[in-house]
Amino acid sequence: PGARAYSEKAVSLDPNNAAYLDTLASVLEREKQLPKAVEVQKKAVELLPNNPVLRLKLAKLCIKQGDKAQARQHLDLLANTSGAFPGSDEVAALRKSL
Repeated sequence: PGARAYSEKAVSLDPNNAAYLDTLASVLEREKQLPKAVEVQKKAVELLPNNPVLRLKLAKLCIKQGDKAQARQHLDLLANTSGAFPGSDEVAALRKSL
């Protein structure tokens, strides 16, 4: 089986594991299944709402899907979080591009 089958199996065994959900979202994105990838990534963010890496990935998926309003909402939240994280420069650039 491929990456999707393994990821789906992991999520089925532990559906509240944000890392597994994030991995499945990445696989779905590679398979060009953006609506499903966004749905899965939203679940990961709901589980760990203060994780900036998961939220940034969700914002980027929203941009790819054409949902700029939703992306902007996530990017604004990230821009207003205290403390820098590895993607903070990317957040600023993405906000300017929307």
